[in-house]
Amino acid sequence: MIAHGISYNTNDIDLCYKRDRDNIERLIRAIAPFNPRMRVENLTDAEAQALPFQFDVRSPWNIESLTLMTDCHVPAGRPHE
Repeated sequence: MIAHGISYNTNDIDLCYKRDRDNIERLIRAIAPFNPRMRVENLTDAEAQALPFQFDVRSPWNIESLTLMTDCHVPAGRPHE
């Protein structure tokens, strides 16, 4: 495992994963409890939730780069609250 970081907190995590079905299914099971949904620049969380998106095995399989919001804590003053 390799970890890279910066000197300030970005309040996010970037994941690189092996794109095979078993691994993607494990990824889905790990993230699903946190209510993942699309994060779209210039849209509120409510507007982004209205988009036709379902987080399942097809999402990371068909989309190379996903930007997701979750129910994990986001500090006050951050966009997409």
